[in-house]
Amino acid sequence: MNVNNFKTLDINNVKAGIANRSDMHWDMGGTQNAMYEVPKGSGAHSNFASALWIGGLDNGGQLHGGAQTYRQSASGGDHFWPGPLDTINATIDTATSLNYDKIWKVSYTDINNFITAFNSGSVIATPDMLTWPAHGSGNNSRNLAPFVDYNGDGLYNPNDGDYPKIKGDQTLYFIYNDKLATHTNTFAPMGIEVQGMAYAYGCPAVTNGHNELNYTTFYDYKIINRSSTNYHDVFVSMWSDVDLGYYGDDYIGSNVADNYGYVYNADGMDESMLGAQGYGSYIPAQGFNIVKGPLAKFE
Repeated sequence: MNVNNFKTLDINNVKAGIANRSDMHWDMGGTQNAMYEVPKGSGAHSNFASALWIGGLDNGGQLHGGAQTYRQSASGGDHFWPGPLDTINATIDTATSLNYDKIWKVSYTDINNFITAFNSGSVIATPDMLTWPAHGSGNNSRNLAPFVDYNGDGLYNPNDGDYPKIKGDQTLYFIYNDKLATHTNTFAPMGIEVQGMAYAYGCPAVTNGHNELNYTTFYDYKIINRSSTNYHDVFVSMWSDVDLGYYGDDYIGSNVADNYGYVYNADGMDESMLGAQGYGSYIPAQGFNIVKGPLAKFE
């Protein structure tokens, strides 16, 4: 991983490391340590690693999908790689994947500065705004990253006043697929393209009265089946290896009625131990919620 394809969501009291190939919350290419620090700057982490999981059956009953953990052969290997898929045959080559081996980080401060400058007759945009991947080339989709089309011509061009359309007050945008290479030690690929947006809120005007937003990160996924196969019994979930400070005294559970899972400390002290900084007597807990499921029924 590098500074282009691994960035942090850090606008509020969480500093969350995000990679552009489904991996989140751990430094997969470096020290392989936890990268979900909360409170930001404390040195304590509440999560070790997370990833989007998806799987379904084809008409012959064969299981397809991606459900990677740590990208090691013993734990399922590699399932996702950067870049969009060819819309004709659901493939991708290494050159295209490398071209999208990036995360685009944009904030509302960036956008507001751009709008102010444009209204004054100049264009001031960050590199990630200038290279925002709004359109694919070749057989890739012409509609990728969302944007505000200031002049309505259907083309992304900051010189015309166009700018990224983001969620939250800070966004990390990335595109990945499950077809670049063979899935190792697991089931067959689906031929899906995932357009991801990790985001958080940090503006006082938004978070005032909603303090939970200062400690919350959001993840939005647009999942597109580029293959010619119709899948059924498709399930989408978020896998998470929770290490709540010191991982040796964590309990997990779920509240089915209110649709969330949680982790909490099992005793009255979260020790610092085995290289993990604990939360001490400030007993932590963390929740996980799928706010909204698929907008369209998988078939």
